[in-house]
Amino acid sequence: HISQHAPMNPIMPPLHAAIAASLALMAGVYSLVGFIAGFLVGHPSFDVGMFAILFGWGLLCGKGGMRNWMVLGSAMAFLANFIAPIVITCLQVFGKEPWLPLDTPRDLISSLIIAIVSLYSFLVLLPSRHKEWFRGGRDVLETQSVTAGARLVAFPVLAASLVLSVFLHLHQW
Repeated sequence: HISQHAPMNPIMPPLHAAIAASLALMAGVYSLVGFIAGFLVGHPSFDVGMFAILFGWGLLCGKGGMRNWMVLGSAMAFLANFIAPIVITCLQVFGKEPWLPLDTPRDLISSLIIAIVSLYSFLVLLPSRHKEWFRGGRDVLETQSVTAGARLVAFPVLAASLVLSVFLHLHQW
């Protein structure tokens, strides 16, 4: 019988997995706040980025399935935010597409940052990396320790992301 009050030492995720998870949590919170803000003003739009919250939490808890989804999502985000802006810029340079308004450089820089973050997450989460962390089959006490470590990372990231996302969306209104 396992006591509810057994001492539990948090088991922290590997540094790069924790960074990738934190980035996923931040992106998910930003998408969720954007969805809620859009809903409140009458323009709701579903953003699949909200699922990044689940992916980030799964990474922090060492869930191999979530790692696989995050690798796929990171690859897709990289392609969408790196390849597509290059193609659009080439089309604009060669006169096939009209130039967009003045915020085009800001959008390109934003896409480049997302592409870099996505590539980083993809590379650090490849199946050959962190095998021990994503192995699964933990006993109850080890699972509780891993969850405690995940909370130590996730809660501050979620709180900071929520505050920053709300301020950013308020600024955009």
